[in-house]
Amino acid sequence: MKAKIAGLVIAIAAVSPACATDYTSVKALSAQTGLSERQVRMVVGCPPCYVEYLTSYDRTREKFVKAIGKVNYDRLMSGQPIKLSNGEEVQLRVAQADER
Repeated sequence: MKAKIAGLVIAIAAVSPACATDYTSVKALSAQTGLSERQVRMVVGCPPCYVEYLTSYDRTREKFVKAIGKVNYDRLMSGQPIKLSNGEEVQLRVAQADER
């Protein structure tokens, strides 16, 4: 039993860094899109890490893309910086699993 729990803890620790995103950018994107910070993290980060992923991801992603534009969305997701309508420049830094 203890081995199963230890295995689960190790698996969760290995996945968690891949779901991390830059807080400042998430906050700015939340203000720009009208989505909550949690919804923004779901769209730009690790969707399966969120319980609401199965029921709301597609709708939330569509709203996010509509708010910032398809070109900006594609640039943002490829790691390039984008400029928001308020003049603020954001770039997502997604941690890799090997950055621990």
